[in-house]
Amino acid sequence: MSISNDIFAIEDIPGKGKGVIASRYRAPTHRSFLLSFKYPRQSNANIYLLLMHTREGYYQPLEASFWSAPGSIRRASRMSIITGMRDSSRLHSVALTNIASGDELCISYRSLLATRETRRRELKESLEISDGRRTTIARLYDEIPQCGSNPALGLRKVKLALRLLAEEHILEYHADSYYYDGFQFCVAVSDIVNAKAWRIRVPTLVLVHLARRSLLDLTTRGWA
Repeated sequence: MSISNDIFAIEDIPGKGKGVIASRYRAPTHRSFLLSFKYPRQSNANIYLLLMHTREGYYQPLEASFWSAPGSIRRASRMSIITGMRDSSRLHSVALTNIASGDELCISYRSLLATRETRRRELKESLEISDGRRTTIARLYDEIPQCGSNPALGLRKVKLALRLLAEEHILEYHADSYYYDGFQFCVAVSDIVNAKAWRIRVPTLVLVHLARRSLLDLTTRGWA
C-alpha cells in the first residue's frame, strides 16, 4: 500500500515497514506533512519528549513504532522537523532545515497487518518491562536513605535508579533527589571532586526541563 501527494508519500521501506517520505524539496518553516486522526493523543507529552531527545543523540530502536521514531532526517544531530498537535484532530509537522525529495520524515517499523493477539502480546511485554523498572525505582527511593552507613552501596543504588529513570524517559522530572543523594554519599567519604560533580547536575536538569517545556509550548500553539 502507498499513499502520496505533493508534500509527502507513505511507502514501504525495504526491511523496515511503512515510511513517510518527502515528495519534493521543503525549505525551513514549510509544513512537511499533516495527518488527521479519529482518536488524537494531544495530551501525550511523550510524543514531544521523544522529539526533544533527538537533540541529545538519543534514538529509539527499530522496533520503536511510529511515534517513537526520531524527528531527525537521516539521524542528523540537528532536528530537521518538529511535530505537534495544532488542533484537536490534526498532527502538523514543520521543516526546521532543508529537506530534499526522498528524505525519510517518519517511519513505522511495526506491521500494520499484525493480528490483535500479536499486538496485545507485544504491548503487554513492553508494559511489563516498564512496570518492572518503575517498581525498582520506587524500591530504590526507599532503600537509598538507609545506606548512610555504607556510602558505596548507596552510590551504586543511586546510579541504578538514574539509569532506570533514563530508560523510562523521566530522568528530567525525578532525578534531582537522586543526584543530591549522590552528592551526600560523596561528601560522607570526603570525595569533594565527585561531590561537586553530583551537585552541579541538579540545576542543569532544571534548565533542560525548562527548555523542553518551552519547545513543547511552541508545538502546541502552532506556527505562523
